[in-house]
Amino acid sequence: LSSHMKMESNHWPALLALIAIFFISNLGNVQGQEGFISLDCGMPHNESSYTEESTGLVFSSDADFIRSGKGGRTKSEDPDSGIANTKPYKYLTYFPEGTRNCYNLTVMQGTHYLIRAVFVYGNYDDLKQKPKFDLYLGPNFWTTINLQDIFGNVNRIYVPDGTIEEIIHMPKSNYLDICLVKTGTTTPFISSLELRPLIDDSYTTKTGSLKLFYRWYPDDVHDRLWHSDFWEGDMTEINTTTPVNTKNAFDLPQAIISKAAIAKGKSWSRGWLMQNQDDVHVYLHFAEIQVLKPKDTREFSILWNDATINYSYSPPEFMADTVPIRTSTKCDDLCYLELVRGKSSSLPPSINAMEVFGVLQLPQSETDENDVSAFKNIQATYRLQKTNWQGDPCVPINYMWTGLNCSNVVPSVPPRIISIDFSSYGLNGTIASDIQYLSQLQKL
Repeated sequence: LSSHMKMESNHWPALLALIAIFFISNLGNVQGQEGFISLDCGMPHNESSYTEESTGLVFSSDADFIRSGKGGRTKSEDPDSGIANTKPYKYLTYFPEGTRNCYNLTVMQGTHYLIRAVFVYGNYDDLKQKPKFDLYLGPNFWTTINLQDIFGNVNRIYVPDGTIEEIIHMPKSNYLDICLVKTGTTTPFISSLELRPLIDDSYTTKTGSLKLFYRWYPDDVHDRLWHSDFWEGDMTEINTTTPVNTKNAFDLPQAIISKAAIAKGKSWSRGWLMQNQDDVHVYLHFAEIQVLKPKDTREFSILWNDATINYSYSPPEFMADTVPIRTSTKCDDLCYLELVRGKSSSLPPSINAMEVFGVLQLPQSETDENDVSAFKNIQATYRLQKTNWQGDPCVPINYMWTGLNCSNVVPSVPPRIISIDFSSYGLNGTIASDIQYLSQLQKL
């Protein structure tokens, strides 16, 4: 087992390249886009929204969602570099000024969103110096974008000359800040920012948000990116033209559920590295897409890290079914999944698709929503624009807005604005009425 698992982990560089190829060549048309946000970062603000040909997604400029940054354009030297030559990723927004630059998006509180950020460098600055910087979701650290060492972290979706980060997150208010934070000498940038609302009883967690590790296999109504990975040698790929009932919470596309991989032997297994993850969520998607003979049965056990999750599972015929594995047990070295043929089964195990997430804990609460709304109204009244007035006003403490002081004793409790100092701003006239709504204000 140990040598087998080690062999699996050695496939990761090739697998990462495979993700990029499938992403570029197989994006399918998205049927509905209600609630979608698709920002082509760096696209000139005077250009009209457009429909991207290969996906059917409608992209627009990011100019109305961020107050800082400059527009750039990739200079890909490789005409076959795929994603770098796809329209939403030809432009980018880069941030040569300030430490924290934030997008402010209006969302539906309590709705799960798939949030995807795409970064394609394309030597836009002629420096040939790939950047490294941090990405924040509200006041909480999301991940480090490190294009200097693209294979240094296997928990990343690789694209030529760039990377994709994806998370499933439920906002606790009606706004969401996504921030790029400068951490060294290189300049943060972003190519596109995309939000997709999901069905709320699908990707659920008790705490934290789901950071995508990989999605195995794209006509997908939720614009999830899938990649093909049947690992020739131990699996046989089959498909069907018969429609499969996909009406469960995960709403899988026909292009995914109509294909399956069948083990050539009595079992099928996968092992993979998960770096620094205490909680792992795996979603196994099944459907029996073969017309079985009267005496045929397909029954198998599902094992996760050698513990049996299901002793006698049978995929329903031409109907999608999802088996979630949500665990707070950290994988030892590698996570390990195995499907084992049952003793009375005449057919080997099969699987249609699999998704793997690490649970990202976001312990820091956002500033009280009423305080944020009141202060932004005050800001508008006085027409105040400060370089660092982006993102959450109070947290992280290192990026607290100039002129404010906040209570921030317990991370799980939303900070409150307790002090405002406008004395150096040369203001005159009446006091903004919204100050009365800062109920915890102690000093003005």
